[in-house]
Parts: sequence; C-alpha cells; structure tokens
Amino acid sequence: MKSVGASAGFIRAAASVCRPCGPLACCLVLLLCAGCSKSKGEPKITGKRSDPPVSLQCAWKPGYRYHLRLEAAVLTDAEAPDPQETGLHRVTFAQDCMVTATNAARGGNVGLEMEIMSLAMERSKGGQVALSFDSDQGGETADDHGYIPVLSNLVSGRLHFLLSPEGKMLRADGITEWLARAMGDSPVTTVAPRMVVDRSLANPPPGDNGPATNTALPKPPRKVRPLGANNPAIGISSSSPSRRGPVGSSIRNFFTPDLFRQMLEFNFLPVAPVRVEQEWKTQGDVPVSGRGRFRFDATGKFAGWQQRGETNCARVDVHGKLAQGTPPPPGNAQKPAATPAKTGSIAGTLWIDTNLGFPVTTVLDKQVILPEQTTTRRQGTNSIVTKLPPRSVQQNVTITLLDTTALETASLEAAAASQ
Repeated sequence: MKSVGASAGFIRAAASVCRPCGPLACCLVLLLCAGCSKSKGEPKITGKRSDPPVSLQCAWKPGYRYHLRLEAAVLTDAEAPDPQETGLHRVTFAQDCMVTATNAARGGNVGLEMEIMSLAMERSKGGQVALSFDSDQGGETADDHGYIPVLSNLVSGRLHFLLSPEGKMLRADGITEWLARAMGDSPVTTVAPRMVVDRSLANPPPGDNGPATNTALPKPPRKVRPLGANNPAIGISSSSPSRRGPVGSSIRNFFTPDLFRQMLEFNFLPVAPVRVEQEWKTQGDVPVSGRGRFRFDATGKFAGWQQRGETNCARVDVHGKLAQGTPPPPGNAQKPAATPAKTGSIAGTLWIDTNLGFPVTTVLDKQVILPEQTTTRRQGTNSIVTKLPPRSVQQNVTITLLDTTALETASLEAAAASQ
C-alpha cells in the first residue's frame, strides 16, 4: 500500500508530542501510521480486471440510523527548520454521533438528524498541552483556557441537515444555537420586526391549542455517562471571558458546517460502475480545518476487494492536488495573483460496503503549504513590519461506520415530519 499523504516528518512530529499528550493523541498518531504504511496483518486485495463492473455509489438510506466516529489530527508547523518544534501546533479531535436518515417531503431530498454522543479534543503547542478532554473518560483532564465547560455542554446536542438526491448538503440547521447554548450565551434568536396583530386569531375556537408539536425521534441508548452532575464548571455565567474571547472564537471556527459536511457527503466516487484496477478523474472541494475549503483535482482507482472488519469491501485509492486562492488574470502570467495561492496534496483510501452502499472506513490525508505573509508599515504610522514564514498544515481525517440500525416506520415518519 502506498503512502496516503502524511510525510515521514509529519509522523515524527506527531510522535514527538504524543508522550505528554494523553491517550487520544497516541491513538490518533497510531491511526496516522496505520493509514500511511502497510501493516503486516493487512488483508490481501483480491479481484481482477475481467470481473464484472461494480457500482461504488453511496447514499444515506431513509429508515436507517448510522453510528459514526470522526477522528482528526491537524498539525501546523513552520517550513523553516525548528529542531525544538516550538512552533508546532497540534489539535486532535474525536466525535461519536448517531445519524438518522429520513425522507424529506419534497424533491427526494434526505433529511438527517445527528445526535452528538461523545467528544474528545486535545490542543498543544511546542509540546505543551493546553487542553486534554474526553467525555467518555469523565471530561476533566487538563484545561488552561476554559474549553472543558463548553465541550461538556456540546455533548447530547442535536443538529439537522438536508441533503440533495445527489448527496450534497443543502442546509445545516442548529449549529449556531447549539454553540450558543454550550457557551452559556443568550438564546440565538432573530430580532423580529414590529408585529401586526391579526385580531381574527385573538379568540381561537374552543379546543384549538395551535399547531401540533413535532414528535422527535426516540433517543438511542446512550453510551457515555452524563457529565453535568459531576462537572461544576458547567453552567458558569455567560459573562465569563473564556466564552467571549479566544475560546469562543476557536470553538466557533472549529465546529462549522464544513466539519460535518466531510462526514455527510461522499466524494471521490465514480458515477458509473467500474472494474477492478480502473481509474477515473474526480473534482470537488474539501475543508482543511481552520483554513477554509480547497479545490481538489484527483484520480480515483478501484484497487480491488479487501476485508475491512467483517465486511469484504471495495477499496478505492485516491491521490491528487489541492488549490486555494485567486489565479492571475489570463494573459498576465507575470502579474501577481490577486490573493496568495495555497497549494497542497490529498490522498486517501475508502473501503465501501457495496451491499449497504456506504463507506465502512474513509481515511484522508491533506497537506497544505501556506505562503509567506508580510505586513508592511503603513505610510504615516508607526506600525511594525511583521513577517510570517511559510507554514505547513497537515490534516488526517478518519471516518468509521460503527453500526447501522433499521428503524420502525412510525419513528421514521415522525422524524420526516420534523424536517
């Protein structure tokens, strides 16, 4: 198996900060290594070119509940030599969630309801751990800045998404309100214009209590212990500086629709059935945490069949380039770009259960080089010129399907009505 994108330097950097950073970092570093090199016990890839073509298309099936786990590791480092790794910034993250798929009423769209079952996050810079949190392990480990109360409150949150028949996210509902509640902010509401009272509704008919309340899906069994009872930090005043300052900004920048989009959309797959060893071109865009979305131009390949857990999966290998920024105008090749170009690479592997029509595991590695940034002195001011060297951002994302459950018809209809 070829490398799926993370360089040897990336792995060494991750390993160097693993020892002081707790079990989550170590687990994710092992995941990185597993995704980047062939292990001795890796199952054999089978299949031959003469086999019949196979459809690799994936979709959310209305009537099913999916138990998913997202694991991510992001390393940011200066391109200049840094033997002490003082500039290395690392964030590792894990999230378990239940996603229920329902048929929405219009156009064949699919509604998804997501419940956050557990969260874990670690943050460090230069080997110094500023945060270590895992709701499955009790939550209280290390926190220099006040992240733990917010992260604890995010567990059990419910979000809603709407996907097109082609599997593209059309809408993400509830994220802003979810974050506001977790930070202890006032409820997020839209300021309503001055209302004109409809006097005809001032005295409703007897027995008319207004529109019926939507029935929510029954909660799946919880696998994480409640945090509120044993965490006195939860519920601190919204006037806490950590909620309004860097922590609040960092949390909002991290938990964006793009974080969930990469779990819910299926990229890199061919439209038509393909044979073993067949390749195809694929384009689209993917997020790099904290750096926005990047266009990818990649090649996918149906490598063959490989056992993944208890399932014989179709294995897809992906490699390509990433780009972000405004190119120079046509015919002005020597003119600088309107915005600095950010370039990089993407590679990964998907294992697809073709009977279920869903990826069992997706492993993606993205590497982006951020260009040098310079702040010049403004004319007539005493502002200091600052210069940031080129930086490397490397992100590994692993999405695993842990379980699927078929729902009863009544629960499915209730969920569809609430979309």
